[in-house]
Amino acid sequence: MCRQKSPRSALAFSLVLCTVATLFAVAEQKLLGQGRHTTFALDAGITPRLRRNSGTTQYFIDQFGPSVQPFGKTVEVVSGENVLVRGWAVDTSASNLAGGVEIVIDDSAYSLPYFLTRTDVATALGKEAFTDCGFLGIVSPQLLLNGVHTVSLRIVSANHDSYYQSPTFRLVVRPDGVL
Repeated sequence: MCRQKSPRSALAFSLVLCTVATLFAVAEQKLLGQGRHTTFALDAGITPRLRRNSGTTQYFIDQFGPSVQPFGKTVEVVSGENVLVRGWAVDTSASNLAGGVEIVIDDSAYSLPYFLTRTDVATALGKEAFTDCGFLGIVSPQLLLNGVHTVSLRIVSANHDSYYQSPTFRLVVRPDGVL
């Protein structure tokens, strides 16, 4: 439950955060309930065929499994469970939506469902064209063997000729029931 006992502006900010969290929960339930999630073993990414762009762009992972904002952290998950990944990305140099988003696990790229509505991001970045910049997917447990992995994002450029690479974060997959 989201509660705030602060001034009016802090309350408004808290309500926005609660609304965004609720929208993500509803989208997650719809994806899982309708079977509309990515089976990454079948959805190999396109970035191995593209050149790496040396520029930068804007992106963010809101959640990776149990971790909120995982960059700079070690994320731990339990073996055998689906892992939710959600966030947003844009191609700022093109002032447009990215051409797609891929998650990279141990140097293997997998496509994430992209073009989900993120009015919060469009508003924060001051660009209505960024409204559908969200991604939300499920990492299959078959990709996450027990042990240590590296994870990053690749953001495909709007014209699909290159990709931007995020920094990596560390993922530790523990045996069932051990965290």
